[in-house]
Amino acid sequence: MNTLRFLTTGEATLLSDAAERWLRLRDVEINLGELALKVLRAATLRPAACRRRDIASLNWTIDAQFPGASAPVAFTLVSPAAADITQGRVSLLSFIGLALIGHAIGAVVRLPLRGGQAVDARLVALRPCPELTPISADKET
Repeated sequence: MNTLRFLTTGEATLLSDAAERWLRLRDVEINLGELALKVLRAATLRPAACRRRDIASLNWTIDAQFPGASAPVAFTLVSPAAADITQGRVSLLSFIGLALIGHAIGAVVRLPLRGGQAVDARLVALRPCPELTPISADKET
């Protein structure tokens, strides 16, 4: 599995702010703040003008190939307010969003499933989602 991540400064800020809020929670079984900090620690920040087309980023659609599946599954990474799982739009701040963000095409990522299980998937394609506008914290995408 790949652990190298490439985040925009806006994505890193969004994750950092969320991690700070999550880490203040008490008596939760799973704290997303710890996962967000793990992502941030492994991340390389991209310069503001860096617009790589091979990195899973906010407002981009990612095609993930699951073992044994005939076709990839598409996920679009969005801000929490734009999340709509019925449309395939997952929040950057969800378990799936945190698993995908910042990985390059070809990376194998562990995606969480219900019941605490997980499955490995390979990122096979990325494309911008033109109908989504960048969030205010991420001016460089």
